[in-house]
Amino acid sequence: MDEQTRFRTALAALCAAGEQKDQRLAREEVQEFFQDMDLKEEQYEMVYAYLASRRIRVEGVELSAPQAEEQPYTEEEEAFLRQYRKDLRIVRKQPEEKLADLVSRAADGDQEAKKLLIEHCMDRVLPIAENYAHRGLLLQDLVQEGSVGLMTGVDLLGLKEEETDWEEWLEHEIHRGDGQAADAGGGVPVSGYAHGRAGGAVKDRGRIRGAGGKRQPGAAKRPPLNQKR
Repeated sequence: MDEQTRFRTALAALCAAGEQKDQRLAREEVQEFFQDMDLKEEQYEMVYAYLASRRIRVEGVELSAPQAEEQPYTEEEEAFLRQYRKDLRIVRKQPEEKLADLVSRAADGDQEAKKLLIEHCMDRVLPIAENYAHRGLLLQDLVQEGSVGLMTGVDLLGLKEEETDWEEWLEHEIHRGDGQAADAGGGVPVSGYAHGRAGGAVKDRGRIRGAGGKRQPGAAKRPPLNQKR
């Protein structure tokens, strides 16, 4: 088997492993697949970028979007951005020293802790949503989908493995919500708050605060990040 074929075979196996591990891999796991190929760092960067295109995240790897791919937002999206950023100013942030206890309580099912944690993390939704813009859904729809992902992540904190960072866990769920919606190219219904309302994901606090309820009996549980499906 020539080197190019070996590389393609390893890359295919790596993608399969990533899909089995809930679209998430450690950097060391990636390198193990190519340990006998002596890849250079720039070649690994290409591998990471390819995995990202397949919605597989590599822990500890941050990829910058190519400037050439940047596209302007529509007037509607620009109006939404202005209002959303304004609305974020009224969102309550929790003191750093209280976060560990808040996360622990939320994982134990404390409803008030879930509500506070959701509100604290709302400012993480927009930057992630922007990574999936220009793929068929308006930015405001992506923010709504990401907000639902955040609420889902908070609701499922009790399933998180102890060694998994809670911030990565929540960001993963936001990515999941946006990624699935973007992949559908707008063919899925918006599952967030009032459709098309600028800043609705922040302003509609009643729905945010009521979204952290307990899972219904018989509902499917999400596996931990490091557990195969």
